[in-house]
Order: sequence, then structure tokens, then C-alpha cells
Amino acid sequence: MRRSRSSPARAGEAAGQTTSWAAQQPVVDSALRVLFERAGVGMALVDLSGRFVRVNPKYCEITGYDEAELLKLRIPDVTHPDDREADREGTARLRQGEIPVYSVEKRYVRKDGRTIWVRVDATMLYDEAGQPLGGTAIIRDITGERNAQEALRESERAAEADKTALLEIARDITGTLDLGEILERVQRRTAELLPCDVVVTFYWDPERQGFRLVSEYGGTPEQVREVSNLTFVPGAVFGGRLSGGEAVVINDAASQSGAPFNLLSRFGFNALAAAPLLVRGRVLGTFFAFCTGEQIFSPGQVALLENIARQLASAIETSDLYEEQRRETQVAAALARVGQELIAAVDTPVLLERLCQLTAEVLPCDVSYTILRQPEDDGYVPVAGHGHAADEWEAIRILRLPAEALSGLLEALRQSEVVQVDMAAPPTPWAGIPARYGVTRALYVPLRQAGQVVGVQLAACRGRQEPFDRQQERIAIGIGQLASVALANARLVEKLERANRIKLDFVNTISHELRTPLHIIIGYNDLLLQDSLGALNTEQREGVERVKNQAVELASLIEATLDLRRFDAHRVPLEMSDVPVAELIAELDAETRSLWIDGPVPVVFETAPGLGTVHTDRAKLKSVLKHLVANAVKFTDSGRVTVQTSAVRGGVEFAISDTGVGIPPDLLPAIFEPFSLGDASLTRRHRGVGLGLYVVRRLLDVLGGRIDVESTPDVGSTFRAWIPTAPVPVARSL
Repeated sequence: MRRSRSSPARAGEAAGQTTSWAAQQPVVDSALRVLFERAGVGMALVDLSGRFVRVNPKYCEITGYDEAELLKLRIPDVTHPDDREADREGTARLRQGEIPVYSVEKRYVRKDGRTIWVRVDATMLYDEAGQPLGGTAIIRDITGERNAQEALRESERAAEADKTALLEIARDITGTLDLGEILERVQRRTAELLPCDVVVTFYWDPERQGFRLVSEYGGTPEQVREVSNLTFVPGAVFGGRLSGGEAVVINDAASQSGAPFNLLSRFGFNALAAAPLLVRGRVLGTFFAFCTGEQIFSPGQVALLENIARQLASAIETSDLYEEQRRETQVAAALARVGQELIAAVDTPVLLERLCQLTAEVLPCDVSYTILRQPEDDGYVPVAGHGHAADEWEAIRILRLPAEALSGLLEALRQSEVVQVDMAAPPTPWAGIPARYGVTRALYVPLRQAGQVVGVQLAACRGRQEPFDRQQERIAIGIGQLASVALANARLVEKLERANRIKLDFVNTISHELRTPLHIIIGYNDLLLQDSLGALNTEQREGVERVKNQAVELASLIEATLDLRRFDAHRVPLEMSDVPVAELIAELDAETRSLWIDGPVPVVFETAPGLGTVHTDRAKLKSVLKHLVANAVKFTDSGRVTVQTSAVRGGVEFAISDTGVGIPPDLLPAIFEPFSLGDASLTRRHRGVGLGLYVVRRLLDVLGGRIDVESTPDVGSTFRAWIPTAPVPVARSL
């Protein structure tokens, strides 16, 4: 017998001939015995019908049949039913010579019914005449290999599915910064992916110093109620593995004892998996999944849960940072609003009323009032309030609280910036009054002056039991600090205004008392100069002239002082009219000529043509220009003084320039303030009380104008007074 690769035609011719295996058996036995017995692969000879003719021990081992059993069977008998049709097609192609070897991976069904995978390499056998005798089949058990490949493919499919799931979760959590939405989306998705019955998240609570439930998905109301009261400290459960950053899986919770397994057993949970919410080595909380019935968690599901927990932890951290920034922005915005409105209020009663209203709005709360210390009786009085009915507030504001009654609160406020009170707790003298009017929760912050508690700001709620949160406490502390500064400023303003009133009353009184005898002196001087009381010789006349000049200068100073009083009293009447500029300058030239005609420097007027008119108070504008010209002449010993008039930006500018001593840069900011005398040496040389430039600035304010100055020491100064051409609104009048 020999193996031959005949053509399809030859094979077809030989198909009709009959050759006995029995005649060839001695040859086959001698040639194949050793190979069959010792081969590491399964080997079989089959006839043309596919029946087994000879099998080796390995073939029996692979199929589970002994040799005698296999010799009664055909190849299709051990082939899996689903693979038989494909096997017939492949065998037919081999018989017809279309392929030299039929190689295939297919399934066998062992004697014990178990399905295995084998690799088969089949060939045809021919006799000496080239007639087909049957075939050979060499098989190898590749079940382990196929299982490994399938496991790998399954792992790859699972990994791809996990990757897809994680991407979907990433899309879910990147669409929002709201922590509640993030947890709801991730927990719902996790319950679908694992799958499991309940997913919960425990998060670190700094107030409880433990992990508490913050969100759940799939639980019953009873389960949620039970679990929501749980708080566990780091390391208290599962031997501290979660706190150490390690995942935990329990697939037989029903057989466990002790907490928390008793709770799990009561709710019918058989399996749990937990992964820490870990970010940069810090455990933010724990992500739990629970299953009921027979379902358990596979290693792949636990790994997926860990990946989800890592994503969730990052999202929580981002949400926390955003929420912290949002809270900081809210605190800053609230305090900015409070500060802006309190600083703008300098009247103490208005300030305190606004303080109470703002406190109620920004915290928010139902009631707010201010209690201030009264030094005269060492007691405390409610001075302003918001949120009470009118009759309630009238009953509250007449109260006088002795310092002893508030000693406990004051001592607590000295040690802390904020004190919260639950009105359901045992009453205290200082907590009883708010409770009488329906307050259930109150917050107190101190008002301080010079390090001492001079008052208390109260914020309170009706019907509320939960404490004010940390953000509200910070806002309240800021309100207390801003109110302390604003109250100090308001009291300082009151003291300054009181002192200013006293000063102005004194100045007004003295000015009037001086003006009366001074006018009598000037009158008698005029009589003497007119020879009404007799003729004067030359020396007498010169003496009387000097007395008159000094008296007139003194009268001018008194008049300026009275102007100051009128400015501060906001009583400066305006007589508005159209004033021709050229005419005004001519009058100014004539009325100031006596100031310089006999002096060392001339005053030169340069007026641009076509200036027209300005709508203003003629007398007050002329007073401004006279002051500036007199001031320039006064401080100029050589050179000249120039008055230039020109049209500038919707108005007229009067520039008074001199070549005098100039003004040092450090004195420029103060020269328009009252009683500003500048350089002491110049003050002694050129007498005055420092009101001239102040009066100029105030008059220009009244007229809707402005004044600027440029000056260089030892070179000279230029004062630029600008007046609008258009009428000044009446509101600008003082």
C-alpha cells in the first residue's frame, strides 16, 4: 500500500474498484504499529465510509472511547452535530483531489458527553494501483488553547466594554459640576454595568469626622433611612483596607457576622463590592455596590468598579473645587455688597437700620437686630432691627439688658467670632428674648471697638432647627467686622461734624463781633481822610492811609471767613445771567489796577477775540478772578503777571500766570484746602489765613467749573480756571 496524490480523474476511475483491507493488513500492521502506539497525537485510519479501522491509544484518550468502541463508530459519530455538515463538505473536497490535506479545527463530543476542540489533519490513502483505500486522521486536543483564546477574546471584549463604559461615564460626569447630578449619573450607570441592585456613595464629613451616606441608587426608602444614619470612621470596617486605598469584595455576606454584615443580611444583600474614592493618595470616601440573591462580583467587575471610583473621585474633587470657589465668590460678593452700602452710610441710625436689613438679606434669615452698649449705665440696648412686626419691635427696643445678663454671650464672643444658639436648648437671659418672638435658631457676632465688644449683631430664623452652615458663619463674621469699622467711622464723622459745627459757630460769632467795630474804624478813617474832622498834615494822612489799608485787609479776611461759613452751611445763592467775557475782563482790569499800579510787576491781560458770553454768576466769577490775580501779584517780586482768556472745550479758560516764587510739589495737593498756608517763611512775609484758594475752588464748584495749577519753584505758577458756556444745572448750587 502507498500514499499517492492522484489527479481527480484517476481518483474517479479508481472509485469503482474494490480493494480489500484484509489483504493489505500485514503490511499496515508492520508499518504503523510503532507509530500508532507511541505517537503523542491521536491517529486513526478510516475507510471510505468514514468508519474507524484502526486508532492509537492517544486517539482513545482524546475521545474517551476505547479502541473496540471506536471501531464500531464513524467519524461523524464523534463529531459535534453543528460541525458535521462542514466536515462532510471538506471530506468530499479531499476525496475528489481538490485539496491534498483537509485541515480543520472542529468539535468532538467525548464519550462522557463533554465537548472538546480538536485540530484534524486528514489525508487520503491509495493502493499500488492508485485506488483510494480510505484515509488517515491525525488529531490534537486544542481545547485548552481554544479556551485560552476565547478567554483572551472575552477579556478583550470585556476590556473594550469597560473602556466604552468608562468613556460613557466620563461623558456623563464632564457634563456637569453639580455633585448631586454627578453621583446620580455614575451610580445609575454602575448599577447597569455590573449589574447590581444598589449603589451608594459614602463621603467624608469633616463635622462628624467620619464617612456618611451622601447619595444612593436603587435602595428602598427603608434601606436609605437605615443607611443614611450610618457614619463610619476610617479603619473601622473591613480591617482598614478601604482607608488604605484597597478595594474590598465580599461574595458571601450572608455567612459573615458582625457589623456591617448584620445590616446587609437584614436587607437581603448577599454580595458587596467597595472601592475607595482615591485622589492623589487621599481617600475622599467609598463607592459601594450590593447584590441580592445568588449573584456575585467577578474580579473583572471589581476592577471596573475601581476604575469607576477613580473617575468619580476626580469628578468629586473637581466639583468640590468648583463649589469652594463658588462659595468663596458668594461670600466675597455678599461682603462686598455689605461693605459698599455700610461705608456709604455715615449717619449712625441709617447705618444700623441698613445693617440689619442687609444681614437678613445676605445670610438669609428672618430677623436681625443690633444691640449696642450704653456707657452711661453699662447696659445694652436694641437700637435697630429688621423682620419684626412694628408692635414687636416697639416692645423690644425699650428693653435695657444689664451687662450681667449678657456676660455669658459676651465672654463667648470674646473667645470666638461667632456663636450659634438653639432656642430649644435650656434658656439663657440673652437667648430668651428672641425665643419669645418665635426665633428657633440664632447666630450672634460681636461688634468691636478698640478690641472691646461694644455691641452684638443678631441673625435669627423662625422654625429652623438646623444650624447656620460654615459659609453663612463666614458671611456673618465679615458683616460683624465691616459693621464695626462702619460704626467707628460713623461715630468719628459725628464727632468731626460736632467739632466742625462748634468751630464754625465760633468763627461766625467772632467774625460778626469783629466786623462791627472794624466797620466803625473804617468809617472814622474815611471821615479823617475826607477832612470831615479837620485837616490832616502829610504825616497824619499817611498814617491814616496805612490804618485804612490794614483795616480793609482785615475786613477782607473776615469776609472770607464768613464765606467759609456759608459754604459749609450750603447757603450760596446764585444769580445767573449771560456775561460778556470781554466786558468782564475789562472790569477785572479796572478793579485790580490798584493792586499793582504802584508795585514792582505789571498785570497784562490777553483776551482772545470772539469769546462771546458765558451763562454764570457775574459777581462770583469776578471774585474768583480777583482772588487769583491778587494771589499772583502777592507772590511775584519781579517779572509780570499775565491773564490769558481763551475758548477751551465748551467753555472759557482764564489762565493767570506769574513769575513768582512758585509752589513746591509736596504742597500742591493741599493749596485748595481751607487754612492752607504753604511755606512758613512766605506766610510770614505775605500775610493771610489760607482761605483765598479754598474760596476760589468752592465758588468754581458752585458755578460748574474747575481749577488746575502748574507750578515750578523759583520759576512761577499758572492757575487755570475753566467755566462752562452752557447754563449750570441748579442742582450744582450749594
